[in-house]
Amino acid sequence: MENIIVYVDDASYALQLLQPMLPSGRSALPTRWIVVGCAPRVTHHVSKFATYSARDSWRRKWSDKVFGEVVPALQLEGDD
Repeated sequence: MENIIVYVDDASYALQLLQPMLPSGRSALPTRWIVVGCAPRVTHHVSKFATYSARDSWRRKWSDKVFGEVVPALQLEGDD
């Protein structure tokens, strides 16, 4: 099994860079894609006015959106 770690901060850019790496059809070895979301930093100015729970909620929504776009493109039958 081949392991590939992908750090993502922008889904469309990540898909553009990953497109050449995606196997066409069924490959001999299954691939385990490890996707790590790197949310944009919150500026000090914003952190003064947004509560921790609001920032955490924003990060969670951001990661759900990004993973929802990237993960389906990486999944093939037999991959983890």
